[in-house]
Amino acid sequence: METDTTHDGNKIGRNITYMNEYFEQFISTNDSRPFFLYMAFHDTHRCNVPDVYGEFCEKFGDPSKSNGTIPDWTPDYYDPMKVALEPYIPDNSIARQDLANLYTVTGRLDQGVGLFMRTLEKYNLLDNTLIIYTSDNGIPFPGAKTNLYDHGMIEPFIISSPDSKQNWGKTSNALASTTDIVPTILDWFDVQYPNWSLFDTQVKLTGRSLLPALSNVDVTGFDHVFASHNLHEVTMYYPMRVIRTKDIRLIHNLNYFAPYPMALDIFDSPTFRKLLNDTHRGQSTGWIKSLKDYYYRAEFEMFNVTADPNELVNLAYNPMYSSVFGDLKARLNAWQNETNDIWRCEPRGVLVTDGTCISAENIFDN
Repeated sequence: METDTTHDGNKIGRNITYMNEYFEQFISTNDSRPFFLYMAFHDTHRCNVPDVYGEFCEKFGDPSKSNGTIPDWTPDYYDPMKVALEPYIPDNSIARQDLANLYTVTGRLDQGVGLFMRTLEKYNLLDNTLIIYTSDNGIPFPGAKTNLYDHGMIEPFIISSPDSKQNWGKTSNALASTTDIVPTILDWFDVQYPNWSLFDTQVKLTGRSLLPALSNVDVTGFDHVFASHNLHEVTMYYPMRVIRTKDIRLIHNLNYFAPYPMALDIFDSPTFRKLLNDTHRGQSTGWIKSLKDYYYRAEFEMFNVTADPNELVNLAYNPMYSSVFGDLKARLNAWQNETNDIWRCEPRGVLVTDGTCISAENIFDN
């Protein structure tokens, strides 16, 4: 296959036939060494040319839409009025169509994964290859992507290990994080993490191997995860730190003085434009919260995600939950110190060169 140096984003990230050509080129080399291959889909991102290919590039590669052909893709389209809506998505015809388009490109991605799997099988690699499928954020809708509520933080996480075939198709309740991917891969290859330092500080992994959760889906100990967000684009600075247990989520909004900034792909989406215009007109939005509550957030937000899955009741300032709040806040702060988080003194302190925090009031007083 000739090398295409242009690498059009849609072609290399949405054309599953083209992607599989590169995939097969790599694994067909008859090289016996262990390999690591990272395949990145541009689906299910929103489209950079929606006027041509649709909001999610769902028309890209569909010959019935006169937009070329992806030979290994059979497009599926969904009735917007029949798609299942999560409460964090406004219930109106525009949002429903937006979601239906997302489902179409999700199907393309799914067929692409199946194509890669068949190629691995073709080269007799399924029985000795660890396969991890995940995503980097929630779907590009308000309340999900760039948020650290459940719908922004919960992502697909599927692992197929040939050493744990007895558990294929099963679900584990273990809480996992993308920080666990590197330890899992190193464990799979039986490679020790190197001893090295950055800025005179020893670097260590805070994640852990998920292989025990594959061999035993009822494994214990995976009872919490941490998460962080600083910005999506440089003008959208809104750092957040989170600890999530089986039942409780605590969010620390470090820049809560400012309104929450919107990622451009979400701000310009049909769903959000409808939400914004309905709010401006004083009309019902069909959403679970107001834009004012969405933009302006408390410094701490704590939710019982079991009893309150839509995360509407902030328990952080409820005296009945003060002990839970104090415990989670201490654990979150300890994690920030362990990871040398440069924002660990915010929002009322400043990190100085010796690693300690100085109150902002003391700085101004001096």
